[in-house]
Parts: sequence; C-alpha cells; structure tokens
Amino acid sequence: QVHLARECRPPSGICWDPHGDAMSESECTNCQVVDTVTAFVIIGMTAVFVSLFYLANAKSRELRRYTWNIIETTISIVAAIMVSETGKDVFYLMVANECNKSNSSSLTLVVINLTYALSCTSVMQYVSYRMAYVTGTDLSNGLSRRLIITKAFSGTIARFCGFSWITFWASLQTGNFFNEQEATEKSTFFFLWILIVPLLALIAWMLLMRLFFQIRKVIIHRDGIVDDEEREWDSLTKKNEVDSAGLCVSFLLSQVIRFYVGQVIPLPTGVEYAPGDGRRAGVKHEAWQIVVLFLCAVIAKVLGTVADTMGPAWSGQIQENTLRHWLVHQFALLQANLLHKEAGWLLLFTTTWTINRSALMSMLRAPSGGHKGSFEPDSVQVRAVTATLCSYIAFGSILLLERCLPVEKQGGPVPKGLLASLAMMVGFAWRRCFGMSIDSITRDWGKLVFSSFDTVKAELLLEIIIGSIMALTLLPALVWYITPTTMIAEAACAQTRRSILEARRSTLVTCEAPRNEVEMVEHLTQPRDVPSC
Repeated sequence: QVHLARECRPPSGICWDPHGDAMSESECTNCQVVDTVTAFVIIGMTAVFVSLFYLANAKSRELRRYTWNIIETTISIVAAIMVSETGKDVFYLMVANECNKSNSSSLTLVVINLTYALSCTSVMQYVSYRMAYVTGTDLSNGLSRRLIITKAFSGTIARFCGFSWITFWASLQTGNFFNEQEATEKSTFFFLWILIVPLLALIAWMLLMRLFFQIRKVIIHRDGIVDDEEREWDSLTKKNEVDSAGLCVSFLLSQVIRFYVGQVIPLPTGVEYAPGDGRRAGVKHEAWQIVVLFLCAVIAKVLGTVADTMGPAWSGQIQENTLRHWLVHQFALLQANLLHKEAGWLLLFTTTWTINRSALMSMLRAPSGGHKGSFEPDSVQVRAVTATLCSYIAFGSILLLERCLPVEKQGGPVPKGLLASLAMMVGFAWRRCFGMSIDSITRDWGKLVFSSFDTVKAELLLEIIIGSIMALTLLPALVWYITPTTMIAEAACAQTRRSILEARRSTLVTCEAPRNEVEMVEHLTQPRDVPSC
C-alpha cells in the first residue's frame, strides 16, 4: 500500500486541479503561495485564541479586565458591521435592486446610502428609548438587566449607525476620485474636498443631535414630570449619538491623514491601490511615512486624553440649559471620542502599511487581475494576518500596562483611553477581515446558491443569510456572557482600587501602595504597632 501511494503521488513541482489536469507553472506558484499564507493564518489565529484563554483567566484582575474589554469591543464591532451590512443589503434589494452596489461613485447609490443612514439613525433612537425602559434582574448573575442590555447593545447600535454614515460620507469623499487621472486633473479641488467632507460630516452630526435633542425634550416634558427612565433615555441616547458620530468622523479623518502622508487616494472602503495604468497593485509606503502615521496616532491619543480631562471644565464654565452650553458640551464629548477612535484607526493602518512593506507581501506577488508582476494587496489572508498582529500588539500593550502601573492607577484616564484605542484597533482589524471573508464567499458562491437570480441579487441574498447567522450568533453571546463577565471584572477591579485608596488614607498603609490584592491583604492584616514598610 505504501508503494502504491508513492507511485500515485504527483511528481514534485507539479500541481493538479480538481479535474486531474496539470496546472501551469504560474498557477502552481499561486496555489503554493495561498497554501503557505493560509497555513500562517491558521497557526496565527490558533495562537490568538489560546492567548485569549490564558489572558481571560489570568491571576491579575486588571489583566482580566483589559482582556474582556478588548473581547467585548471586538465582538460588538463585528456584530455591528454584520447587522449594518445585512440591513444595507436588504435595503438595496427593496429600493435599489437595479443599482450595482460596487459602483460607489453612482449618484443614485449616494442618495440610497443617505436614506439608509437616516433610517439607521432613527433605529438607533428607537432602540435607545426601548433600552431605557428595561427592568428586572438577571437571575444568572444578579446584575440589573438594564445595565447589561445598555452596555451590550448601546455600543453595538451606535456602531451600526456609524458604519451606515461611513458608507455615505466615504463615497462622497473619495468615491469619484479613485481614478488617478481624474484626481490629477482636479488636484486643487480634491485637496480641499477631502478636507471639507469630515467638516461637513461633523456639522451634520451636530445638527442631527440637536434635532433629536429637541424632539426628546418635547416628549420628556409633555406631562410635566421627568422620571428616571426618561433621564436614562436622554443620557443613553446622547452617548450613542456621540459614539456613532465619533466613529464616522474618525474614519473620514483617517482617510485624510493617509492621503496626505501616503500620497495615495484611499478607496471609500479604506483600501489603497498604487497609482498606475489601472492595475490592482499594492502600495509599498516608505519607512518614514509609516513612522509619521504612527506619530499621528500618538498625537491623536494624547489630544483625546487631554480632551477627556478638560472637556467637563470647558462646559462647566458656561451657564447650563443654554444652546451655547449644549454645543460646547457635545463638541467636547465628540472631540474626545473621535480622537480615541482616530488613534485606533491610525494604529490599524500603521500595522497594515508595515505588513505591506514586509517580506510577507513578497510571498503574495502573484498575478492579480490578469496583470503579470502585480499582486493583490487586500486579500482575506492579508487582513487575517493584520488582525492577528493587531491582536498581539494589544496583548503586549495590556501586559505592559498591568506590569508598569500601580493598581490604584489602572483605572485612570490614560490607561482607560489607551485601552479604548487598542480595543478599537483590534475590533476594526477583525471587522475588516470578516467583511472581506463574507464578500469573497458571496462573490464566488452567490450565483451557485441562487442560480435563478442575477449576479447582484444572488450575492446580496447570500450576504444577508451569512450576515444574519453571524449576528444572531454574536449578539446573544455578547449579552448573555461577554458583557456580564466584563462588568463583573470591572467591578472587582474598581473595588480593589477603592480599597487601596482607602487604605492609603488610613494609618495602616503609610508607604508605597500595594502592587496587587495579595499585598493589600498583607498590609491590612499587619498589627498596628508594626511598621507597614
């Protein structure tokens, strides 16, 4: 049997297709490259899951809290894009089935995207209202159902709305300019236009927030009584609006920064192709451009931390219940929110630029789009490698935070803001990976599964099915397990920090603060007449 197996083995260096025919040398090379990269991806993703197991069950409470926060944010972002893309595809089938969804420069599609974004904004307002009136206690963990639902779904519904507005504004920002010749002919206009669009988006969001604020004000005060649920509704909706606007404007700003630093026009989806004769060639940015993009992320992080600290002071100097107070307060919140998210976007694209410049991309130099010498810079494998690397960057960063900062400072604005940006980076990376995975499946299998429909409808239907299954899988896990676990971890860490601060103010601890819970117990159990250090 071994002899027969050896005799039947294909000759070395020859690849065979499913029909048993020998492939050409270039096709064989492509096959080997895909196999090698897929092997790296499988090993890397397995390592990520195993690392998550260790981090989520670490002895350090702070490390567990950091890990669960990253997991919660990542799952929320992926679930949000699944719901957003599914809703958009349903919307396309209902009102724009004759419109090719890939033609992002179409005026008809821009109008459709605007209508869909406004619909998503209305959905966010309604869901925020319903969440504020949830009552009861979760019997499995004893936590308030309103707290669980709010923490699990408020970020998800805000991102769901934000992604819909990204689709609209990004198509306006660069949708008509991915042709290098058109952008060159209108270079002056484009240099101004790519800057104006984020400003227009910011103004539009402020107007929308003010409009819905006035509507809520009329509804809340119609009976002359403001109860706790109505206060919660107003507060929750404001938070969701700021979160959604921050996501949208931060992506548009990242497009601007990447264009000015990298000198390449990004597509509305965020992908970059090198200028040329229409070939889908990748961009290999210079080392100094990668460093500048990383420095921009650092600057955005610092400015976001400053805005977090100074924002309440700015709005507190103005008389309350005035239009000026509302504008300053909302703008300060939005500024801090979008800067933290901006750091996450820029860290993600810094990682992407680094991978595109690395030796890994030389393995992918296979013909792309029928052009010899060019390669596909934005494949599922590349995005999976990027997401894996971003995950390990986040893991390393939270390990450093846990080791370098005292326990009582772990909940401060600096680690809190850094954790938010790291979680956004990881979430955006995996969101892009899953998004392209679904696009690849629907592109190749849509017509096979729904042969009676045309190509566009078949792809939309299959994308709706896959997106719905993923959303229905992720959302229950988020609300039943991930969010309650994150809340418990945060509460335990907050209690530890409070105990340490109280002990520092007492006569029991007079020197350096304990590094962990064990040291805290040792300090608290010392006899009073024994020096504590």
